[in-house]
Amino acid sequence: KVKGFVSLFMQSKEGSAYPIPRDSTLRFSHCVPHHLMCGTKREGVPQGSLELDPAALPLHLEEAFASVVPEKSSAKCQEFDPKCPGSPGGNNSRKGSVRFGEKQ
Repeated sequence: KVKGFVSLFMQSKEGSAYPIPRDSTLRFSHCVPHHLMCGTKREGVPQGSLELDPAALPLHLEEAFASVVPEKSSAKCQEFDPKCPGSPGGNNSRKGSVRFGEKQ
């Protein structure tokens, strides 16, 4: 989660794959509508970040995700993991749905 924004997320550089236990997969059984940000519409919005639909997010989001301050030189869309939904290789459209709990 990007600090200062309600529903803006970006891929973590130090993040790794997070195994979801079999009994927790239903927590991710829905699609979250999103928009891939180009980084030019507003200052501080990193290129390649995802704006998620706030109605599809948990009420206490700050408890679930720690906020981060992105570096000044934001990453280009092409540098993002192509397996990641919303990145150029993972989803060719700029709008779509992130399907959680599904293998890419």
